[in-house]
Amino acid sequence: MSKSSFYRAFTSELGISPYQLIISERLKIGKKLLLEEKLSVKQTAYAIGFTSANYFIRLFKKHEGFTPRQFVDKQLEF
Repeated sequence: MSKSSFYRAFTSELGISPYQLIISERLKIGKKLLLEEKLSVKQTAYAIGFTSANYFIRLFKKHEGFTPRQFVDKQLEF
């Protein structure tokens, strides 16, 4: 199966691209690390495979609607 055929089949089956799935899973793990392991944003970014904490923050905000720090602060309120 070619790369483009795989990409089309994957997207057709799951409704999202492989890249989007990977980012989604990384962010899910990132949320867990921020809350349960109490890692800093920078440590979390590196732990889940991002080479830049700023890129992690941008993606987190794009997907969740707020920054990782705001996410932690909101969760600690409850």
